[in-house]
Amino acid sequence: MVTKAQKQADTWNDKYKFPTAVILTDDDNVEHETRTRSIAWVLCGHTVVEVDGRAGGYLLDRIRPKDSSYHKSDQAHIQVGEFSCHINKFGGVVNAPLITVWSKKNVEDYIKFLEQLLPYLDNEGEG
Repeated sequence: MVTKAQKQADTWNDKYKFPTAVILTDDDNVEHETRTRSIAWVLCGHTVVEVDGRAGGYLLDRIRPKDSSYHKSDQAHIQVGEFSCHINKFGGVVNAPLITVWSKKNVEDYIKFLEQLLPYLDNEGEG
């Protein structure tokens, strides 16, 4: 059975060859121009690709072609209280939050957030 991550890698590899000019969004939501230096592949259930200036595989969910019509509006956005994330056009969850302060309000908001996120997730748990 082909996993969601493998489908994402196959779709990327069919559409883009390396090196491809891309925009990488880092952990601080800062965008960087770089280029791929490998095909996409699955690593521990996640789709990754090597890019210039970064060691190892970088999550494909945080990479988009530089010359594309992809915009942040191509993502679904979920916001409940302080919790928010984006679901990219490949179905990947970007910047998923964690509870850092355990209060009743935070837990209630997090439960509501997860209820809104569930429809976007893979039912088989294959990533």
